[in-house]
Amino acid sequence: MKAVLHELPIPWWTYASIQYVDQTISTKSRILEIGGGNSSLYWMGRGNQLVTLETDPIWINVLTLDQRFDLEKHQIIHIPNEDLGSISKELDNQLFDVVINDGSGDRASIGEYLATMVNENGILIWDNSERESDRNAIKCLKLNGWDTLEFYGIGPINAYAWQTTILFRSDSKPQFMEE
Repeated sequence: MKAVLHELPIPWWTYASIQYVDQTISTKSRILEIGGGNSSLYWMGRGNQLVTLETDPIWINVLTLDQRFDLEKHQIIHIPNEDLGSISKELDNQLFDVVINDGSGDRASIGEYLATMVNENGILIWDNSERESDRNAIKCLKLNGWDTLEFYGIGPINAYAWQTTILFRSDSKPQFMEE
């Protein structure tokens, strides 16, 4: 798979994690993201099938008006809150290749549920994972059979370093590269 050059908007994750995703995740992968943003535009620009759960109706309007938005490949759903009840009501036990925990709500409280939505060889991307509550939630996932790749460094929009963690099941490695 050819790496995606960044004429596209890029997610507000660490640069190293974006590079990993560019080189690893197929454009055929099915994506779920909690909290839309530049990452939504990034996935849409790559042509991935995307489901976004978003609380802000104004941002939903911005995304659906973007020229990359394709009704056949992209679904943006308004949810009242980024909580377990709102998320589970909309997704009905679907599985995804990539699940992104990057909303503005309490990421730790939904992390375990989001992990159940990752298919067997998929990954969970968790941005700002250096936060104490998020680190504790990730530790719980590690105790339940998940491994991590931690990308600490700088990224877009901030003048300071932070961490983006990619989680995958210990008994399987992500198999996304196109041959």
